[in-house]
Amino acid sequence: MKKLLLALVLACAPVFSFAQSMGTFAVEAKPVDQYYRYNFGNVTVGMRMFADFTLTAPANEAVQVKGITISGAMYDAQSNCPVVLNPGLTCTTRVFFWPRLEGGAWGSLVFNLQDHRIIIDLFGYGWRR
Repeated sequence: MKKLLLALVLACAPVFSFAQSMGTFAVEAKPVDQYYRYNFGNVTVGMRMFADFTLTAPANEAVQVKGITISGAMYDAQSNCPVVLNPGLTCTTRVFFWPRLEGGAWGSLVFNLQDHRIIIDLFGYGWRR
């Protein structure tokens, strides 16, 4: 029974993790490369902040999502984007900024679409109170 309870707690740990939302950043799939910047601001070392990045397909065509990549040692992401995003639908990629050191941290989120990319440069600053 104890092992079952421990397994349940470990499985649910990501759901119960302490993270605060920074809000939502919306991008629309267009037939050209797009470049954006997103700043998480100052975040206390050891705390997690997240922002939801929504990708919307044009109303008249589906978008092929070839992959989503996240880079940067202090960033992580979870996504519900399918391989094909049908016309007018939206999917969400949640990016976490979790500074483990004091100072600035750069990263990037890239939506690799059928024939173009959406690149979002990420920045956050880890600080101690």
